Amino acid sequence: MSTFYQASGWEMSHDLGPGGIVLRNVTHQGYGLADDIRLTRVWVGAPPPDDRTAPRTSPARVRSFVPGSAELPAQLPAFPLKPGAYPPGGFGIYPTVGGLAAEFEADTAIPNLRNDRMRLRQTFLFGPLSKDPPHEPGAVLRAARLFPLLTFTVTPGPEPLPGPSYFRADFRFGLDLSPGPALSRGADPSQRRDLAGVFRDHEDTPSPLQDTSTSVPRLAGLADVFAGAEKPLHHEFLGPGLRLRRSAKPAPRTWDNYHHFPKAEDGSLPSTPGAFHCLHLHWRWGAVSATSSRVPPLVGGDQFKGLGWTPQVGGPLIDPTIPGQDLTLAVTTDSGPGTPWAAELNPSEWQFADLFTNRRAEPLPVKDGAKLTLWVSIEVERPPGKENVAWGGTLFEHGMYFAHDFEPTVLRNRNPDVGLQPGAMAAVGGLRGPLVKESVSPDAKPMPWWRYPPP
Repeated sequence: MSTFYQASGWEMSHDLGPGGIVLRNVTHQGYGLADDIRLTRVWVGAPPPDDRTAPRTSPARVRSFVPGSAELPAQLPAFPLKPGAYPPGGFGIYPTVGGLAAEFEADTAIPNLRNDRMRLRQTFLFGPLSKDPPHEPGAVLRAARLFPLLTFTVTPGPEPLPGPSYFRADFRFGLDLSPGPALSRGADPSQRRDLAGVFRDHEDTPSPLQDTSTSVPRLAGLADVFAGAEKPLHHEFLGPGLRLRRSAKPAPRTWDNYHHFPKAEDGSLPSTPGAFHCLHLHWRWGAVSATSSRVPPLVGGDQFKGLGWTPQVGGPLIDPTIPGQDLTLAVTTDSGPGTPWAAELNPSEWQFADLFTNRRAEPLPVKDGAKLTLWVSIEVERPPGKENVAWGGTLFEHGMYFAHDFEPTVLRNRNPDVGLQPGAMAAVGGLRGPLVKESVSPDAKPMPWWRYPPP
């Protein structure tokens, strides 16, 4: 039975069942965010599905669990959290206005492996609409934080056998940013369409003047701001976000962030950086984001550093107790009821990419807008020295943030908390334009699912 939840602008209903705590019809101050958010499945096993250190003949010893099902039951009903609960790690600087939590426990019970005990705590934390502390290095964006956290612990069983060395959690976000008072679009839900983009950050700030070796230098533009980008996504998508596990093949290039925004009636795109009506998901920032500067105006902050940050290279925003993490994301359409990707099926595969590539040889076009579903898969490798002791940590520490203001322009701004400077910068730099850089051309044939190449 669904329960209504409300906290300082956040409204939603939630269930506890297959999929763990399932959030439905999530809005903030009347602006739509998602129709369904859930944890579809977790996996434990040995070796990992892409372990390059294991012999090819090694059989996969693996088991998957749907949180909230009979095999991984909740220990108590989902319970609300009081305002003031702190997000983990370096994100404890962000205040919260409430949350929900539930705990699950089961034996792994995998043949030929030690029967370790697995315990999960699923937590949603909700933040207020604010820009202090800043959500992005420029400190111009008002947004409300959402932390879909998962903390896991694997405790050794008594058998004299090796235990599971791999843990994975798959998250599904049925996003829908179209409804909301900031948009003047038709009321027919079938006509609502969203767009998305993926980006890779530069480690430093681009020079205000580019091509200075030529006779006619030019002002830095959108293509100079990012090392890689696909804005908007032109087809459904698979891409590597982090590649930090020792046993996984390294990826020479990975994406750093994902942005999801409603399609405007006039066809305009949001500014990037910026995106004032958008869901922002960052798991790494370029090194320069943590430092302050005057040109461009950056306030910086430790929350943008990440694990192992240096002035030359930004670090991943992950729990340092489980540094061996990979993050892979997918974006699909055609994921409603009656499809293989429907939420109620809690779909997942041992090889995460198989969930998509086995169901459709080529991704569908989405550049004109679509009802999009975001999938995030986070894999964890057991840290060295933890073979016979409990191990685990927290996933999705970085959370995400939801902004729903108007885009400022050079001459007009309907956002009282933001000056015209971001609008002027967006106009001069062409920051509201499309960009495909280091990704696949929208005209490629056949169109690959993977952008960048698969690891």
